[in-house]
This record gives sequence, structure tokens and C-alpha cells, in this order.
Amino acid sequence: MRRVIWAIPLVLSAFLASCVRSASSPPVESAPGAVTATIFPAITPTIIPAEFPLDLGSTWIYDYSAYTAASEAIWNVTVTIVAVTIRDGFLIAEVEQAAILKAGDASSHLLNEPMVGHFWYLFDGGHLYKQSEEPDPAHAADAWLELVFPLGGSGCWFPDARQRGEMNGVTPASGPVPGCRSVSGEPHPVEVPAGKVEACIDVVTYYNSGPTFLTFCPGVGIVATRHDHSGSQFGYHSALTGYLLPASNGGTP
Repeated sequence: MRRVIWAIPLVLSAFLASCVRSASSPPVESAPGAVTATIFPAITPTIIPAEFPLDLGSTWIYDYSAYTAASEAIWNVTVTIVAVTIRDGFLIAEVEQAAILKAGDASSHLLNEPMVGHFWYLFDGGHLYKQSEEPDPAHAADAWLELVFPLGGSGCWFPDARQRGEMNGVTPASGPVPGCRSVSGEPHPVEVPAGKVEACIDVVTYYNSGPTFLTFCPGVGIVATRHDHSGSQFGYHSALTGYLLPASNGGTP
């Protein structure tokens, strides 16, 4: 079983630099630097979530910064779908994440350096799970529950499987509840270095140490994440700087 190389988690992630298009510019004709992994068996189009394009070759690039009171470092983080398959009713996307230090000192014991290696998304049509080991769909319910589609409505969900088990499947009607994740506010346009993206959704997870924030834009994916510890001065911020979506000819130049 292959395991991920973790360097203290990122919440989220990343998207490619050259050959990607701004949210408002015309589609690119082709995706350079084609990924060599293959899809098998053939993907049923209806299972690929329109909200989150988990197609082979989809790539996102982020600027990711981690800081403490004494130091800060910035990485270029690239996240690419390198394999896609369907098994037991799940779309399974293998994701490769790479990070290159751009500025600062990564040896200064930062608490939120980006992870490097592979992880997996599992999508069953409504639930997007995330695992750091090669997944077994039979145990998807034990995985981290990243997002629930469609995003919106009232209530919240527990990403952590242990908390979901302790709650016996019952989620609170409203937050803030420590460990519970929910949509905050109404869809709105977001400006990130990759450009302006419409109808984005803010997702917040409450913790005693301070909330984490994730901004998701349907049709593009995760465009920003943030956590600022409410006690000691440390945290992380990420913002989408580019992306390439071969299946829809979308991206930034």
C-alpha cells in the first residue's frame, strides 16, 4: 500500500502555471504537457461532478504561505489528477501534489507546511471523500469528508469520521460546533491571482483554536484556504494562481 509523504497538512491544495486561462478569457485549444496516465474503465460522464472537475489531467496551482510569529515561507503548490477510475460506484481520482519553495525559510519549524505526495478523492455522487492512502471504497465512510454536494442549505457535517461516528450520523442543525463544517453566506464572486470567478461558496470548519476557511467555486474547484490560529501566532493561507481543466478547455493563460 502506497502512503502519502506528509509535511504537515495543507488544507487545500493547488493548480498549474503555464497554459491555463483566466476565468473570463477564451478556451484554450489543447492542454500542453499531457498527463500519461490512462483512464480505465471508461468513465460514465454523469458520475464526474460538474461542480468539481476531477478529470484526468485537471491541474491547479496555488501560492501557499505558512507563518509563525518569527518567520514565513511561501511555496508554489501544484495539484494534478494523475489517474481516474470507477470502482464500486465511486469515482476515484488519484491526486499528485508537489511544492516548490519560493521564498522564506522552510527549515524554521513551520507548523503548516504543504504536504507533498499523493492522495485520493472518492466521489459517490454527493459526498467527496479524501484519503491519504490508496482507497478501499468499502471503507469510504471512514475517510475524511471534504465536501457534500450540492453545497448550501442549513446544517453542517463532520469531516472527521470519528466525530461522525460519535454523533451516530446526526449533525447539528446549525453551528458553530467544533469540528463541524458548513457553508457560510451566499454565493459570491471571488478575485484570486488566477482571475475573477463567479458564484463561489465559502465553507468554514469551526475549531476551538480558530476556524478554517475554504472557498470553492463550482466548475473550477478550491480557489483559496485559510487558517489563523486564535492563540499562538501561526497559520496558513493559499490562493489559486492558475489552473488547467482539459475536459472543459478551461484554465488560465
